[in-house]
Amino acid sequence: MPPRIPRGLSKKKKPAKETEPTTAEEFFDAGTAAEDSGDRWIASSSDVPKALRFYQKAYDYYVRAIQLGQRGPIVNDAAYNIARVQYVIYLKVVKPAIETDLVPSPVVPTSLDQVAAAHERALSLHDGSGLPVNLLYTYGQVLADLGEEREDLQIMAKAVERFQQVLEYQLENLVPADEDAADTDDTAALPSETTGSASKTEEMSVGYTVTPATVTDTILTFLDCLATIFQLCRSDHALQLDSAVNQTTEIVHVVVRELLSLVRTYGVEGLSKSFLAIPRSAVNELAISLAQLQTTWCESLDDITAVWSNGSAPLPFRDQLLGTVEALPELPNTPERFLAASDAFIGFCERSGLASNVVWTALGQASQLLKQAWALAAAPGANVTLALKLQILVARGDTELQRSRVPGSADAEANRAVLVKNATNLYASAARMPTLGLGTSLGEGAEQYKNEARVKYLVLTAPNGAENEEIRTIKGWQSILRAWDA
Repeated sequence: MPPRIPRGLSKKKKPAKETEPTTAEEFFDAGTAAEDSGDRWIASSSDVPKALRFYQKAYDYYVRAIQLGQRGPIVNDAAYNIARVQYVIYLKVVKPAIETDLVPSPVVPTSLDQVAAAHERALSLHDGSGLPVNLLYTYGQVLADLGEEREDLQIMAKAVERFQQVLEYQLENLVPADEDAADTDDTAALPSETTGSASKTEEMSVGYTVTPATVTDTILTFLDCLATIFQLCRSDHALQLDSAVNQTTEIVHVVVRELLSLVRTYGVEGLSKSFLAIPRSAVNELAISLAQLQTTWCESLDDITAVWSNGSAPLPFRDQLLGTVEALPELPNTPERFLAASDAFIGFCERSGLASNVVWTALGQASQLLKQAWALAAAPGANVTLALKLQILVARGDTELQRSRVPGSADAEANRAVLVKNATNLYASAARMPTLGLGTSLGEGAEQYKNEARVKYLVLTAPNGAENEEIRTIKGWQSILRAWDA
């Protein structure tokens, strides 16, 4: 979920008042309280209409704060929070279409263009000075989503510029490795001026201490954006090494160099201070993200296997893509690693001109990787969410069904009945998995994965398939069917 300006930033936190707000500051505080409630309901997906009601109330309070404040920090923060709320609603409600009867409302965006415009309005209020890093970061996310949706490299280039600004600022203001954690306040603002020559980053402001974990979060998002650019630069199944790719690889070299430096200095093995140490989970995410980036340059199944195997097999493009590096973070033995690796093989199958035996082999490898992911996720004592377990089961069902339908494959024809039965059983397992009493957290998206499994199970088993009336009682059924070619 995009970051949000926390309540009380740069001002003292006030006790809640039962009376209606009257000043800009009071309207802003009331807005953040309503927004917090919306966040709680949207995270659980248990009552989306209630979440939207809280978000609409927050939006109305923020608009009133802007009207009363006219200019200044309160107005800037309120404008950012409006943009942030619209982005959350787009990602959680509008894009997945989990509510089919959305009531028209100013706070509910109809497209990413509207979300981008809200961020641009928030940026325009700052007059080029004191630009908040959170706003630039979230705007970069919106641009990256919009560029991917439209397959527009120019929009992606704008997203890269935003992430470069944020990363440059964070690296300049990173807490030194010898900083005493006890003397650092999580909500303390960093100095607004830095020594040395002027730069773009001196015109930004931040409302939190920049730690190594903060920077790695930015790098993860940045790497995903760069990987999308490489995907958009593919023609058929070949990567076109044009100016856009060459410029992007130069940026990759810088980002990877900074990433490896952070991991060496602040990795959990090399630093005992928990305040500064990068969590093992973040290092794992970085390793997976780097493998996903390399996958965009793979031209064969052998290349993909080498990227995801933690082996020392040479890759002809690695130095060109990443720059000269001594070693990359080791891929973790986690369900997330094998789930991502399976996605790499499935994504390879989407390239044009592949022989049916290559597609069959790739999907078979994806199926085996998903079995490994499930074995780790279902192991006794595994620290995973229900959402991840459901995601793996649904992915396994999808892959078995896809294997049964490989065009021109004798193997697919011979095994079709078994593969369809496997898919049906996997969807059934996900749909029937209990959500209570498992000793594990639900995790984000658990309800959506269960609904997806229910829809797909009914399509495969009901006499009238996708026309089954029970399907129409499942939240988000239309978007599930649109995204699934059953």
